[in-house]
Amino acid sequence: MRRSAGVDGAATWPGDDVLPGATGHSITVPSLRDGAQGGDTCEHRQLLASVAGQGVGYGWPVESVAGTNGDRPVAVRPRPAALALKRTLDATLAAAGLVVLSPVLAALAAVILVEDGLPVLFRQERAGLDGEPFTIFKFRTMVRDAEAHGDGFAVNEGDDRILPTGDFYRRFGLDELPQLWNVLRGDMSLIGPRPTLMQQVERYTPRQRLRLRMRPGVTGWSQIHGRTSIPWSRRIELDVWYVEHWSLRLDARILWRTVGQMTRPGETYKGTTGGWDL
Repeated sequence: MRRSAGVDGAATWPGDDVLPGATGHSITVPSLRDGAQGGDTCEHRQLLASVAGQGVGYGWPVESVAGTNGDRPVAVRPRPAALALKRTLDATLAAAGLVVLSPVLAALAAVILVEDGLPVLFRQERAGLDGEPFTIFKFRTMVRDAEAHGDGFAVNEGDDRILPTGDFYRRFGLDELPQLWNVLRGDMSLIGPRPTLMQQVERYTPRQRLRLRMRPGVTGWSQIHGRTSIPWSRRIELDVWYVEHWSLRLDARILWRTVGQMTRPGETYKGTTGGWDL
């Protein structure tokens, strides 16, 4: 079946968390155990029918939430042992990745150095676990101080601020590899909601803030559903679903699908379907 907005149309479970919003500073995140239960309305059932076949779960059971009751957190059973194992796997795999990929990292850095000089790394403050700020590391793919020129933080295909090799780095996710250091430090996880700008978080609804209950990831549920080719409202919906349904098995599935994601470079830029819509 055809993919629509980065979502696998082959999914048989209906579901589409219809939420408004998105977007820094440290904030208070509601507990996942404090959610109220919303009622099932006729409008809700109609919405479920309208999005059948476009579920966010890739065949996993997905709870759909209509706009009328979509700002309610759903209770999630705490899993401290599984989360501790997740963190152990993150640190182990990140350390191994940095060692094994060190020649690749050095080569990618050297290309940037020759092409546009220092710095080779891009640093930016992002919202981490529970909304706490941290500094993310990426290979620089744009001219220095790019956010002060052109469209600011918005980047689209053909942007003249992108370095000649920057487009290649971005399309295949090579610019994200320095985030293995963020994972090793504990700022991020290999799998989780992508970290957003601090100022974006300020406009989250209580339910949307649930995406901050997990460490941000190098890749994640919204990444394998279309990356930046889907609008932010949809990306947040997908991330909230991930937090509510997280398991190590789900992480393994995301990691596997990330390999396929790298073969779809057309989802790198927002185009006409992605971007900030909140």
